Amino acid sequence: MSIEITGEHTGMVGEVDLTGHTTYQFFLNLADPADQVLTVFGNNENPTEIVAPAGYFNSLYASGPTAAGISTEGLALYPSLSFDSYVTIGLEHEPDLGAGESFIIVNEDLEQQWV
Repeated sequence: MSIEITGEHTGMVGEVDLTGHTTYQFFLNLADPADQVLTVFGNNENPTEIVAPAGYFNSLYASGPTAAGISTEGLALYPSLSFDSYVTIGLEHEPDLGAGESFIIVNEDLEQQWV
């Protein structure tokens, strides 16, 4: 796994003051270029956690917890939307179904909700 800082913010991004926020991207480094990540799993015995002590930025204009909630039209209207916290495997916005991209499927335990 590797982590990259993609932005350290000072001031306004569109309509939102992101001063003090840092944008990170997390990557899984696979051994073979043909390898694919198909699922990320966690449960009460083996939880998957990403902890941000200062909290996460969630844009009012995102419509869900995955990249599908980031519309290309919304990105043009609301620049801060590109810094929303979301879960993805390879997508940066809603999938382009015509290009063979697909939606990320979220399954969650009702006793351990995260979305």
